[in-house]
Amino acid sequence: MNLMNYSKDKFEKSQKMEVLYPTGAKSGGVIYIRSLKSKAVQTKIDEIAKLNNQVKAQGVGAAVDNDIEIACEIVDSIDGFTIEEADNTIGFELSDGNKIVSTRENIKLLLENFPFIRSQIAVKAQDDNFFYKSSETEQKTA
Repeated sequence: MNLMNYSKDKFEKSQKMEVLYPTGAKSGGVIYIRSLKSKAVQTKIDEIAKLNNQVKAQGVGAAVDNDIEIACEIVDSIDGFTIEEADNTIGFELSDGNKIVSTRENIKLLLENFPFIRSQIAVKAQDDNFFYKSSETEQKTA
């Protein structure tokens, strides 16, 4: 067994996370995320914390906004999400008629409007084993 398979470097590389609907059914959507222990994510969390300290009594709305900002930093890209053009009241940028394009703006819209996705990201991003297991799977298929 290679000890380096379990180093903190594994937290820097994005890993594929399949999104489930709140019912537990597969959504078909995939999100590539980094760990909360990633240097880039930690830097963003520090920036948000500093801003919070500068403004008093921000309230619950600010806490949700902060969660969204942190989740946006964790997410590198999205794939496989679709929405019918007629149902696109949120304003997603689409390609091929109904595919949500992986842009920073679309990622933010996804995380703002679908809290269950944000919750799944938060759970996976803090699960060290998720990143180690993903790394092991990559090595077996290589």
